[in-house]
Amino acid sequence: MWVKHFRSGVFTCGSDTNNSVETLNKQLKTFIKKNTTMDQCLDRMFKLLTFMENQINFKVYKQMTTYTINNKKYNDETYGLINRQCTPFAAKIVTEQYELSKENTYKLEKSDSKITLISTKNTYEVIFNTSEELYVCNCYDFSTYNLPCRHILFVRKSKDIPNIEPNMINERWKNKLLAKCRCRYILMVIEFH
Repeated sequence: MWVKHFRSGVFTCGSDTNNSVETLNKQLKTFIKKNTTMDQCLDRMFKLLTFMENQINFKVYKQMTTYTINNKKYNDETYGLINRQCTPFAAKIVTEQYELSKENTYKLEKSDSKITLISTKNTYEVIFNTSEELYVCNCYDFSTYNLPCRHILFVRKSKDIPNIEPNMINERWKNKLLAKCRCRYILMVIEFH
């Protein structure tokens, strides 16, 4: 918990450990051993790349399936927008924040470019950044992930602005896989059903 105190307000993208690097090392070690020759090493590297591409395609397929199910379940296009714009990890965070923005109610106090959200426990400040034309919030969730938090989504809903727009998602969290995906025909089938 003491580390969380020092990270408060620092943009970390949710990376608190080196697990992603260790995962890649583990996959490398399953394909390449100490006694692997150079030609075997090259062959296995290509196999590893194919394996990783298949994993990415499956993740994209799973993400598109999730967003289609959520669209039908909640009859809300915002879930689809979140899943199309964000990576799976970011989509999970923004979806949770979106659901919290629908559940929570705040008293709004407006001044020049600042909106103060007052709840029973805390007070949050949402400021409109005119240079980027985006809302920023002083809460822990926004500062850590740089993704729309429940407070920003609540303000956008109260002003009748679309909940999610592409420019709200940081480049780190943008879903670039959908454009590169090999299983595009599967995605089209999912969207039409």
